[in-house]
Amino acid sequence: MRKKCLVALLIIFLFIAAFVTAIITWLLSPKGAQSAVNYWLAPNYQISLQQRIKVNFDGIYLPQFSVSTANCQLAESDGIKLTWRERKLALQQVRIDYTCLQQVIEQNSVTTDHSEPLTLNGLFALLPLGEAEIIRLNWQNTQQVTNPQLQQLLAATTSARAVRQGDQLRLQLNVSEADSEIVNLDAILNRQKLMATAAYQPNGEQANQIVLSADLAERIDQLPLNADLDYGWQIPNSIIPKGGITFTWREQQAQLQLYEVAEQQQHQLLDLPFNIRDGRLQVDKAHFNWAKDLPQPLDGFLDLNLQPEQQNRSFWDGFPLNINFRLSLLTSGEKGKGLVVIQGLDGKIDPQVLHIPLQMNGEIKSFDTIFYANLPMRIEGAFPDPVLRFLSGSLLRMSGNTEYMNIDELRLPLAGVVIGQYGIKGRLQAILKGKTRQFANIDLHLDGRANEFIAGIHSIFNVRSAQIRSTQEINDLQFQTEFNQGSADQSIVNKWNWNFWGYADLPALKNHVSLRGRGFWQDNLIRIQLLDGELTRFALPGVKVEPLKLSLSEQVNWDYQQQQLSGALVLNTAKIQLDYGGVIPKPDISVSLAGQDFSNLNLKSELTADRLGPIKLFASYRDGSLRGNIYWPQQSSDVFQPLFPKRWNWLIQK
Repeated sequence: MRKKCLVALLIIFLFIAAFVTAIITWLLSPKGAQSAVNYWLAPNYQISLQQRIKVNFDGIYLPQFSVSTANCQLAESDGIKLTWRERKLALQQVRIDYTCLQQVIEQNSVTTDHSEPLTLNGLFALLPLGEAEIIRLNWQNTQQVTNPQLQQLLAATTSARAVRQGDQLRLQLNVSEADSEIVNLDAILNRQKLMATAAYQPNGEQANQIVLSADLAERIDQLPLNADLDYGWQIPNSIIPKGGITFTWREQQAQLQLYEVAEQQQHQLLDLPFNIRDGRLQVDKAHFNWAKDLPQPLDGFLDLNLQPEQQNRSFWDGFPLNINFRLSLLTSGEKGKGLVVIQGLDGKIDPQVLHIPLQMNGEIKSFDTIFYANLPMRIEGAFPDPVLRFLSGSLLRMSGNTEYMNIDELRLPLAGVVIGQYGIKGRLQAILKGKTRQFANIDLHLDGRANEFIAGIHSIFNVRSAQIRSTQEINDLQFQTEFNQGSADQSIVNKWNWNFWGYADLPALKNHVSLRGRGFWQDNLIRIQLLDGELTRFALPGVKVEPLKLSLSEQVNWDYQQQQLSGALVLNTAKIQLDYGGVIPKPDISVSLAGQDFSNLNLKSELTADRLGPIKLFASYRDGSLRGNIYWPQQSSDVFQPLFPKRWNWLIQK
């Protein structure tokens, strides 16, 4: 009986051993391992094994596996090895599909997660003791990336290492190409204390360094208890070639400072104190001071309140948000100090749309000019691409002296004008009154329509290339019939078409000139396409001139960037009467212009009157003075007959 029991136990043991062996053998097979792991993976994710898992006394070795989603293969890895004694997981090479990863991120961003936030204790409970290392990580399918810095990082080789020892977790990351290191990150988390350093050097000229120290909250989604961050950079040819940011956070009170390093000294540009309480952001008397690359230094203060509309939410994740702020700008010039205030009240920020009413009032004094602002405005539109719309009553005025003109008043009615990242759109007007060295009582009007017009300011606006637009956008760009400028070419951007008209006095001639015409300003080119003008009758010593008609024989083009000006005019009148009685009948005067601008010109002119002439003039206009020479080629004497009064009874035979 006893022998029978032993035999039965042996058979059971052998059966169990065979069963366990079968299970292990099945789990080590590609199909078995796939089935077991995929059972525990999140929906729409699965792994794929092509070769059998190898197990020995040193550890486990897997030649290759891949991870896929429902739509694409996310990653694949070669040479995966787990060693028992060292507690180390090493992946020899990992390849990640960048496009697939972007799709996964987009899908997860629209998925609502109702799970409890992760805590530091929960994080350490999940992570086993030991080490994990990716020796070589490369990115695939990155053709659609256009950012050059990101392109460089994705084309480089990345290595990563994570080590868990007791209560300490350390992460190291290195990105390099050829023999140069681009990124180096070293972070240590010891329970709630985080210490990190990072360096980014995309080339031999640029350098970026970050040092971070923080006491984290227990929950990952909460703000840290305390934090100190120092970021320094050296980027030649940038707006701040060498500078840094310091950030301090203490119990919901924070201070951020921006500075520039010049001549081995720090010059503060921004001091931003703020606090975050109950999910609200409050900024009190932030001070900024910026003078580089600006005709007028920016010096001012900012007060801001940002809070979620819903209770028990935070401003960084609680859309929609309510915003109120006051921005005060201090200016100074030859005419004293000025103050302009921009106030935003009861604004709303939403991921899909912005709506922030604004009011700007005050004076901006710069050099010998003063700007007067009364501008009701509104920031509106989609959050990634907002626009600034000027409302009814918006008016910007200017007075003062410039190099070429004394401006009594320049008025810019802005109601209906829209400013976005691609420039200015809408009806754009200007009314100018003033005087120059040659003209007095100038009264000039420009009225037209702008289409993504940037006024030569490339540092602020982007120029959009010609493209097909929506029907609504095309309708918005149609020119009004009163401008008489024909149909709009919807492929043309960065352009302001205008009509102009006005008048001025010419003190030197004691007469009056009136002008009207049409032109445009596109990119760096200002072109006058049509010009009609008239000078009233005037007299000079010994000469009386009948009213002069002025028109263009060639369009006037001025490329102010290249400093090139060209064009041609035609003037004609009924006659020029000489005091002694002679007459120059029906003179026609042609004038061609060439130079850098309207204050630096070369002129070439010809006068013909019936058979008289041509009389040629070659002159230059600089520093407000006209200098030149007149040439009158030899002619038959009978062409001079009109110059002799009839009462003299002189008749030229030949």
